[in-house]
Amino acid sequence: MLCIVCLLILLTDSCCDNVTKIQSYGEDSVSFSCPYESEHQNNLKYVCRGKQPSTCLQQALITSDNKHNGQFALTDDKMSRKFTVTINSLTQKDSGSYLCGVHKNTGLDAFSAVELEVKDSHLVTDSRHSFGFAFGLRFPPSWIFSHMDSVFLQVSRQLCFSLQTVVLSSSPFAPGLPQPVFPSVFSSPSSEYSSLI
Repeated sequence: MLCIVCLLILLTDSCCDNVTKIQSYGEDSVSFSCPYESEHQNNLKYVCRGKQPSTCLQQALITSDNKHNGQFALTDDKMSRKFTVTINSLTQKDSGSYLCGVHKNTGLDAFSAVELEVKDSHLVTDSRHSFGFAFGLRFPPSWIFSHMDSVFLQVSRQLCFSLQTVVLSSSPFAPGLPQPVFPSVFSSPSSEYSSLI
């Protein structure tokens, strides 16, 4: 009988039907938003790790009453009826399940679920070295991924230049041929990364 009761508790103490899945990289920051109903604008909001609503408030990582706690920050946008949680200085230990909770004066609290996957930033760095540095693209991984189209344009441009250089240098008419001129198709990154170029 006790086992049946425990099983029922486990089955009912879980959340949720829909789970928001997020990916990020170590050492970066990530934010996710948690919607709520208009009647809960002034209610306590909070976030915890795991999938158990019954203990979420007691194990809250951060609440709307304490909006900064270590690597966690919470902002509440009452106009759009959602609060946003930011996790700074990510590590792979931050991967896992999170619950967004809204405390209700009566009945059960309202929850939404988030699944966070933090990938190893060293893998991205190694990829940057083998891919980006090979073509002179000395930009941080976050910049490369947010400007991927421009990165491929730059790579294509340098490949074409290298190929034509090889062809011209191996041709007996190379000295008399005009040098190829390539249009500028790659805009420089922001000044934030100018020191890396």
